[in-house]
Amino acid sequence: MAKHNILFVCASMKVGGAEKSLVNLLNMIDYEKYSVSLLLLQKQGALMEQIPASVTIIDLPDRARALYDDVDYSLTNALMKVIKYISTGLERIKYREYDVLRAHRWTDFYKEKCESLGRKYDTVVAFHSGESTYYSFDKIDADRYVTYFHTDIKNIKIAKEIERLYLNKADLIVTISPKCVESICEVFPEFATKTKCLENPSSARLIKKMAGDTAPEEYRVKSTFIIVSVGRLIDIKGYDMVVDACKILKQKGIDFQWYIVGEGNERKKLEFQIKENAVDDCIHLIGLRLNPYPYMKFANLLVQSSRYEGKSMVLDEAKILGKQILVTNYNSAKDQIADGKDGYICEMSAEGIAEGVIKAMKHPVAIQSEEYEESVDHYMQILIGESV
Repeated sequence: MAKHNILFVCASMKVGGAEKSLVNLLNMIDYEKYSVSLLLLQKQGALMEQIPASVTIIDLPDRARALYDDVDYSLTNALMKVIKYISTGLERIKYREYDVLRAHRWTDFYKEKCESLGRKYDTVVAFHSGESTYYSFDKIDADRYVTYFHTDIKNIKIAKEIERLYLNKADLIVTISPKCVESICEVFPEFATKTKCLENPSSARLIKKMAGDTAPEEYRVKSTFIIVSVGRLIDIKGYDMVVDACKILKQKGIDFQWYIVGEGNERKKLEFQIKENAVDDCIHLIGLRLNPYPYMKFANLLVQSSRYEGKSMVLDEAKILGKQILVTNYNSAKDQIADGKDGYICEMSAEGIAEGVIKAMKHPVAIQSEEYEESVDHYMQILIGESV
């Protein structure tokens, strides 16, 4: 029997929740059943090295690659770069939100300039909304089209009429939590029947193996209560509240060390805030780590301080590693955490986070490491349209 020919399309392999979810999925697929290819708008990112050898990485056609990725100089490439900067500038005059800007940039400029991929697939899966979906649906020939939303769309600005055009083309709309399904159905009720929740796949075996048996070097110099947060240094992760929470904890004489694993555009702002609050002795921005699992495994508490999330992969991974968890009360927090049973949910403020940390220290929740190894067979069957 011929293998099902499936193409995944993603913006890049930079470290983020969607990208980690895709890497996990690619490492769990049965390649005896599926012929899998991957197309990246930007063929770059730290997670590139975790892509299995069984996956065929496809290049964008020349003009599209010049619009999205770093390319060698040529007259054509230079012309496409000029088009990119002019179109981005023109759309920025009209639209402030970047996701809205990119939607109009695609329909007004990029769609006409980008070549079709020139190959046909049984299923194409745009693993990101936005440009990954636009290119997939307009420029790739397939029998079935799937698009993903990895966040609650009510919390982001989108060009609704443009999104509606592409969602109308989709055979399946995937999102990652029941709350996210509710949001899509509220914003686009006409697509409710083809919207499906598929939770992020995680390989317990792989995560435990990568966590290892040795604590990170940073942890070995401190015999104290260790807190870790994992995620990009961006506003929605709420690390500004974490810094203020550290000040409160320090003033109360709490003995702790807090490590934040991740990188992002808020670094300088957070560094200034840490220095201003005089908490540089107890909170540490240690940067990106391709393997964050030792930092999670050997911490006493994992804190997710987000302002909003779709469904957090970090929390799933922390559960696999048996970690005590504290999360802020964002919209989908209760989808993953039962307060007081498998973690704590706190008020979304510096004071709430500080109180939550103290509660977790005084009354730790006993968490059993999750042993169940998830199968992706049903997940894949839904993607390709074979699930009953």
